[in-house]
Order: sequence, then structure tokens, then C-alpha cells
Amino acid sequence: MLSKAFTKGIIKWGIRTVRDLETWNPRLRFLERTPAVAGYQKVPSTPVRFIYQLVAALPISTYDMLNRFEHSAAHAMD
Repeated sequence: MLSKAFTKGIIKWGIRTVRDLETWNPRLRFLERTPAVAGYQKVPSTPVRFIYQLVAALPISTYDMLNRFEHSAAHAMD
């Protein structure tokens, strides 16, 4: 999983519909979803850039996604 390599994150679970997270926690607002291989053109190493370019060209390039959310302050109770 490339997102784990890019972010040094620990991945123990996944979700099919990322927008479900907004319903689980109303403080979350979905901002964007990006393939983990996006921006491979900026990778300085030519061999590594070539590998990312190959992965980006495959249908599996959208399998590993990075999802960005904004976390807002608590909403006032009415």
C-alpha cells in the first residue's frame, strides 16, 4: 500500500464509502480524495518515478487513496 509508505501511517482497516465518516462524526468535513500515486512526476528518483508512473497507468491506481478531511470545532447545542 503506497499510502502507508508515503505517510508512514498504520493502516488496520478500510472503508468503501469515505463520506460515511461524515455521518459517523459530524465534525468531519470531506475535502478531497486523491490516489496515493498522484504527483508521481515530482519524485526525484527516475527509477522510483517510473514505477509510480506504471502503477498510475493501471486500473488499480485508485485502489489506494488518500482522503483529506477538515475537523471543525464542536457545534453549539440548540
